[in-house]
Amino acid sequence: LSLGGVTFAFNADLTRAEEKVYGPVRVWTKNVEHARIGELWPKFLEGEDAEKWVVDRMADGRFEEVSVALDLIVEKKKPDVTETIEEEELFDTEDSEQDRLEIFGVVPETDFALEPEFTPEPEPDVWVMDAQNILVDFKASDMTLDYHPPLPKAYKLYGSGQLDIEKDTLSIDIEEAEIAGMTVGTSKLFFDALIEEGVGDADLKFKVKSSITDV
Repeated sequence: LSLGGVTFAFNADLTRAEEKVYGPVRVWTKNVEHARIGELWPKFLEGEDAEKWVVDRMADGRFEEVSVALDLIVEKKKPDVTETIEEEELFDTEDSEQDRLEIFGVVPETDFALEPEFTPEPEPDVWVMDAQNILVDFKASDMTLDYHPPLPKAYKLYGSGQLDIEKDTLSIDIEEAEIAGMTVGTSKLFFDALIEEGVGDADLKFKVKSSITDV
């Protein structure tokens, strides 16, 4: 599959049931500039936390490899329609004696017929798509990563990582990067509670290449 000059591969093992299709799906590509990711991001993942991470918190450089794996569920559901009916004026003029009687259920003899109550047609079922258990694996080159604000960003990052949306965790194996003015070598980073700023735990194991004055 080619999109915008970028080639994607995918595989899926989908099961068809009554008014439902579900199963694991994986999409991946290689050698794509990060600047292209926003325009290539799948429509059915728009608004997901994975988009916030891959598109917004990563920048610059390129992905040597990037893949998105998930469990896809497509099923027919009743439309989620919430109708708000505004209260209208009952009468255009001041209430007459007949108007007041009609409000209280007393309808005197008249020369006109009451309008029948309108019953709207039921909305047809719609197909709804959902993605669960999303995993993003990547291998990055010369990338900027805002991994866990307010901690300092990683610049010129070379390495690989996995983002688990369901568990809200990020693990990164750094080959080399610049963090807080220091050059770090082989390092391992792990973060949880990623989405909300300033909360969660981190397990950081750095191998610093910089001089002692930089530290």
